[in-house]
Amino acid sequence: MLELKTLEGAHARPFVDPFYVKNGKRPCARDSDLFFLALEGSKLVGCVRYCIENETSMLRTMMVDSELIGRLHKRGRGRQIVERRYWTADGLVGTSPKFGSVERLPEVSPPDQKIISRGRRSTYDRLRRFEAAFPDKQGLIHADLHFGNVLLSEGRMAAIDFDDCGLGFLAYDLAVPLMSVEARLSKKPRGEFLSFRAALIEGYVRESTWDDDDEKILDSLMDARQLAMLGWLNSRSDNPRLRKVFTTAAARAIERFRDPS
Repeated sequence: MLELKTLEGAHARPFVDPFYVKNGKRPCARDSDLFFLALEGSKLVGCVRYCIENETSMLRTMMVDSELIGRLHKRGRGRQIVERRYWTADGLVGTSPKFGSVERLPEVSPPDQKIISRGRRSTYDRLRRFEAAFPDKQGLIHADLHFGNVLLSEGRMAAIDFDDCGLGFLAYDLAVPLMSVEARLSKKPRGEFLSFRAALIEGYVRESTWDDDDEKILDSLMDARQLAMLGWLNSRSDNPRLRKVFTTAAARAIERFRDPS
C-alpha cells in the first residue's frame, strides 16, 4: 500500500544514547527506558534508548514520534477502507473485539470482573457516540505505533509493523504511545505524564489537525487501549511469560476503572 511506505522528513534529534545488540538480542534495560530500533541500511545494528528520566530529551522524542503519526494520517486521509475495520468502538471494546474479550477473565475475582466489565461498557458507549458524531475523525491508522515500532535510520524516523493497520479513530494512534508512557510514569507525579501528553499533541498538530473534541475522546481511547491489550493478553494465556504480564495488566485495569467514590 502506497500510504504505508517508509516516511521521509521526520528527522531524529541528536539526543539519543545508542548501544548495540549481539545476535539480534535486545539487551536488558530499566523499566524507565523506551526504545527505538536502529538500522544501518537494512541491517539491525542496535537499539536507541530514550531514558524517560531525561525529561527534556523525552519530551522532544514524543514530539518527533507524533509528527510521524501525523504524517501517516495525512497519507491515509480520504482513502476508502472497506476491510480491516478493526479499531472502531466495536473492534476495540465491543462484545466481540478484535483482540479478545475482557469478560469472564480467569484469575479475576467476581467483584473485580464487574469493575472491568462496567469500564468496558462505559468506554464502548462513549466511543459509539463519538464515532456517530464525528465520522471524519476516523480513518486509516497504524494502531500499534508504540516506541518499539519506530525505526531510526540515517537520521530519519519511520514506522514498521503494520499488521494491525486498519480503520479506526485517528486519535487512537496517540493513545497507544501515551499508554506506554503512562505505565512507565505510574510512580511519578501526574504532572510529568501531562507534560508528555502535551508534547505528543504539539508534535501531532505540526502535521495534522487536533481540536477540543479530539482532546475529550483521548482519555476514552486510552481506556480502550488498556482493555484491548488486556483482551490480547488473555487470548494468549498459554504463554507463561505473557501470563505474568496479564496479571499486572488486569490489576492496572481494575485500578483504572474502579469507581473513585
